[in-house]
Amino acid sequence: MPNPSRAIREWRRVVRPGGRIVLLEGHWDFSEPWDEYREIHDDLPLYRGRPPGELVDFLADRGFERIEREPLMDATLWGEDPEQELYVVGIDVPE
Repeated sequence: MPNPSRAIREWRRVVRPGGRIVLLEGHWDFSEPWDEYREIHDDLPLYRGRPPGELVDFLADRGFERIEREPLMDATLWGEDPEQELYVVGIDVPE
């Protein structure tokens, strides 16, 4: 997403107050962008994801409440041990 702050404002606009947003996220630390993203990765500030604490702080700074996170590192979820940090974040939209 080229403009995360604008995307978050749009989520707040379209999700009813008291609603919930769920993000499946990760922190990917690849040395080079995937071929499919080579041309556009410089325009994607969150291309490599973020550590969970950093994403939670980013969302809290934008007025979201009751932000919960949970790791998704169990191999049964992916069929193998994940090589990157994967997690889910649940966000309540303020009323």
